[in-house]
Amino acid sequence: MKILLLLLLSCITTLALAQPGDRYSKSLSFMEFKDPKTKLYGFKNEKGKIISPAVYSAVDFDPTWGKWTVTKDSLMGFYTLEGDMILPPIYKFIEPNYEPNNEFIVVSKDNQKYGLMNMEGIKILDLKYPHILDFKKNLLRVGAAHKDSIYNRMIIDTAQNVILDGKVIHANVYEFVEDYPYDSTHVLYIQAIKDEKFALFASTGRQISDFIFTGSFSSRSGLVHARLSYTGNACGVIDKNNKIIIPFIYSSAGVCDNGTIAVSTKEGNRYYFDTT
Repeated sequence: MKILLLLLLSCITTLALAQPGDRYSKSLSFMEFKDPKTKLYGFKNEKGKIISPAVYSAVDFDPTWGKWTVTKDSLMGFYTLEGDMILPPIYKFIEPNYEPNNEFIVVSKDNQKYGLMNMEGIKILDLKYPHILDFKKNLLRVGAAHKDSIYNRMIIDTAQNVILDGKVIHANVYEFVEDYPYDSTHVLYIQAIKDEKFALFASTGRQISDFIFTGSFSSRSGLVHARLSYTGNACGVIDKNNKIIIPFIYSSAGVCDNGTIAVSTKEGNRYYFDTT
């Protein structure tokens, strides 16, 4: 009876830790506690044994990704759900990126030079880059996020060569467009926006299209779906040289896994094109 009661209490406690919509709940083997004298936080296990002494001014659990951020002397660190230290509290800036197939942590010790760590705390890039906004295939989208101008964004490589500069094209270097499938052979594009219109660029910085498209691009098998307008029949497909593969006369267009392009008309008709 005693064992059953303990198990029931354990289940109730575990359920209480999770909130609706959370992917992760706090682990009973690594729970925060607050020292009543120092007002600092530490961690202990379900038996009350102290795992980490109360030295942190703040601790925060992310239930979406199951990670702890801790703060000590105004510096931040990172723990796993189970209490393994990923990053010691020596950073002024920590920002994890949980994008599928592209997880990393942006870190900085001075908010001036930034680097990258993987989710195990192993260094990917040294602390020597401008503020890193994204990282794909040895290319970085960087820019001072606190600055007002959207034109300070640029694409650089890991040797800090400038690939695409927002100040030069006078546009916001908006984001990468990653081709599917996500393997070593996939194509990487860049999209920029100016006057609410998008243009497509190659990963070398070569401009592929003019600033004429509405909304973000999507890519599969090297082909890019785009739209000229949100209304009417304005969807089509171009290739990496801006050649029109499917004219912009459809209400929707997309590339399938087998290279087939599926399009729809506003009347509801659906057609397929073979690009192989």
